[in-house]
Amino acid sequence: MKKFLLNILLPVIIAICIFLISFEIYLRQLPNDWKYKREYLDSNANKIQLLVMGPSTISMGIKPSCFDLNGFSIAGPAQAFIFDSWIFDKYIDKMDSLQYVILPFQLITKSGMNQDHSFFLKNYSIYFAYPMQGIEYNYKIGGNLFNTMQRIRNGSEFSIDTDGYQSRYFKDIKLSESQWKELRKKAFNNYQKAKNDTLKDFNEPVYHYNKVINQCSKRNVHCVIVRTPMNMGQYAYTTKGDSLTYCLIDSIMHINKNVKFVDFSVLQLDNDKFFDVQHLNPRGAKKLTLMLNDSIRKWEENGSW
Repeated sequence: MKKFLLNILLPVIIAICIFLISFEIYLRQLPNDWKYKREYLDSNANKIQLLVMGPSTISMGIKPSCFDLNGFSIAGPAQAFIFDSWIFDKYIDKMDSLQYVILPFQLITKSGMNQDHSFFLKNYSIYFAYPMQGIEYNYKIGGNLFNTMQRIRNGSEFSIDTDGYQSRYFKDIKLSESQWKELRKKAFNNYQKAKNDTLKDFNEPVYHYNKVINQCSKRNVHCVIVRTPMNMGQYAYTTKGDSLTYCLIDSIMHINKNVKFVDFSVLQLDNDKFFDVQHLNPRGAKKLTLMLNDSIRKWEENGSW
């Protein structure tokens, strides 16, 4: 009886294994942001003159092709800075032309990649060999496969332009002023809940932040820390995490002469430049990037580095 069951089950198990392996290979070959970035970096790291890092406020707020220099973005949605640092470490020795690195004001921790974005984690393991434990973080078919398939169907797995800018995420939806006010109020209330909390695991991104800056300093690469604009209107806010980051930046700039900070958070832009209260749309990103490019050129002309 056991031999009979084995003869029946063994071919089924083998067929399932072959299917799962084939499906995993298929999913990995489909276009997505992380696959494209790895392939671009493998082929063009030595041509990059300006590298952009950070979470979605940067990936949606800074367009590398608008710089005078040859730029590329490794920034991504809800991206913890530990992954920016990991990718940077893998390719910095090949970046012979690198002159500038754009760093984010907003520092996200690995634990801070909330439940809505946890399925992104596997891509850093699969495409950039970041070491992770668990099948859900090492295989496309692991974890929330339904979410992955849904993103493939709606096209959001591949949302970037050739320069790494996250453009295909946008839908040009016009909101009324009352809708903007409601979004601002909701965002303000969410931030108020965390206003008096210490930023969890703050030392994690700080360590990697300093690590990247130190490597840039050794290579005579300039770092520009950028805080992007927000459409908060009367709901201006500062969280405890913001205060800690401002203190961190002050100490970094005091020690490192290759670092500058540009705070665009108070920049007044029209509603049609925003995707939501925190993120710019392509019109806003182009405007902001051109302003940042002008600042970099003025620093160079004035010899203020």
